[in-house]
Amino acid sequence: MGVHSGSGKVFNWFANMTAVAGLLTWFGISVTYIRFYAGMKVQGIDRTKLPFASRLQPYAAWYAAIGCFIISVVSVGCISYYSSSA
Repeated sequence: MGVHSGSGKVFNWFANMTAVAGLLTWFGISVTYIRFYAGMKVQGIDRTKLPFASRLQPYAAWYAAIGCFIISVVSVGCISYYSSSA
């Protein structure tokens, strides 16, 4: 991989794909929590009875989901734009 001139481009692709995959993982975690919270609300379970309850939830989960989604879309768009122009 170090011999060819395209090895840096391949490495950047792998690094970018890994970063976007990590963001999509956090997006999935946030969406899972939002649905968990909605399910508990429908069943009438008080969230404060759980072993841990954050005052920032569910707003932090919405913030994280929206932020991860926007960053992922912008990252993929930038990756596609710059790799097609090279």
